[in-house]
Amino acid sequence: MSSAGWTNIPDSQLTKAMDANMTLTSVAMELTQERDRLADNLAKLRMDVSTKDEEMNKTAESYKKTLDQLKTLSEQMESAKFNAVEEYKLFDVCNDNNTKYFLAVFELLRKQAKEKYLDLDFDIFQPYEDNDSVAPLDKRNKVTGVVDPYLVGDATT
Repeated sequence: MSSAGWTNIPDSQLTKAMDANMTLTSVAMELTQERDRLADNLAKLRMDVSTKDEEMNKTAESYKKTLDQLKTLSEQMESAKFNAVEEYKLFDVCNDNNTKYFLAVFELLRKQAKEKYLDLDFDIFQPYEDNDSVAPLDKRNKVTGVVDPYLVGDATT
């Protein structure tokens, strides 16, 4: 088409076309601005995500280190506990305590058995008298609160 072809278009159509062109240009600019704004927001979000990822990685690493330290400390505590128990077992006090508790429970069992089975003589059941398994007589009687005539007799013979 030649430029002479434009002259045959009525002014109203030309005005409408120019208005439509201006509207299209305006919408295109708005869309371009919106795209640029969204691109900026997306870039900011990517930076935020990157920062959060770094923070999360640091936190995860710190958590792992702390967990490893906790595991090490727990193992040390278990070892210390085991060593303390083993060390305590080496002392005579441990044997004395165990013997005292055994004898106290033994006496309570005999007392309950005597009450339940009146026709049986439970005094014949006595703990062994050897230094490895029985506390000295004076300590035993303090624990049980009972002086057993069989134990006294055994200790004096």
